[in-house]
Amino acid sequence: MITIKQLEALDALARCGSLARAAERLFTTESAISKRLLEMESSLGVALFDRQSRALKLSEKGHEVLRLGVEILERRDAIEELASSPEFVGRRFRFGMTELIAKSWLPALVEGIRSQYAHVMLEPRVGLTFDLIKDLRAGELDLVIVPTPVLLDGLAAMTLFESINLWVCSPNFDYGEVPITPARLTTLSLILQPSSSVLNGIVQRWFVEHHAALPTLISCNSLEGLKALAVAGFGVANLPETFCRDDIAEGRLMSLDIRPALPVNTYSAIYRPQAGSILAPRMAAVIKTMLAPPAQ
Repeated sequence: MITIKQLEALDALARCGSLARAAERLFTTESAISKRLLEMESSLGVALFDRQSRALKLSEKGHEVLRLGVEILERRDAIEELASSPEFVGRRFRFGMTELIAKSWLPALVEGIRSQYAHVMLEPRVGLTFDLIKDLRAGELDLVIVPTPVLLDGLAAMTLFESINLWVCSPNFDYGEVPITPARLTTLSLILQPSSSVLNGIVQRWFVEHHAALPTLISCNSLEGLKALAVAGFGVANLPETFCRDDIAEGRLMSLDIRPALPVNTYSAIYRPQAGSILAPRMAAVIKTMLAPPAQ
């Protein structure tokens, strides 16, 4: 007979890629994970792993068992959610967000969620969009609040608000005449987040669409770092208007007239539509009420 613990071991090993990390994920030992998997293979009478491969690689049958096993685990989670609804007592909720969300709304988000689901254990994480999406797909997060990426295969999204980004630099930076075209911008230094940021992809596509080469790039994964580099006069940065509004008003930064404008960023609450799961969409609805469109 196949047990839930065996399915959890198979799922954890597939997600984590090693016995040590799978054991850590399930708060058990490597030997316990190995025992569960061997018992599972014995019960099924099939090999779940390719023993000829040096790496831990699922066999064809193993992939099929994993797919069905994940469905069972998701339905188990859904039943547990329904049993504890509406408060979901003791349920962990792991949510990720970009730096803009964390800096602008995190305290209000936590307060709003706890006002409705006081007994849910909240585990926030801050990161870049595609890193967070990767962790969401891997089951490491339950929901992420990010600019909506181009591809959302297999994921559900609830639109939250639109965010306008501005091209900014130090008032002392030599940017030449305005308005600045994409071709002119190629002669300046551009301060930008790395490729795991949605904004990076938007900016790079913007240059391609307007037949302009990328300028010299200065990379930094922190919005605060980008802003500090721009204030110090190292180049032109692209920042959310809500993030740099005060710096512009107080004269540390100035907004540049660069045409055409970049597309707006649409922020969404994104989650995996697990079979029968209700916690993630309910949390997305709560988050939507907390993230009112920022005043522009």
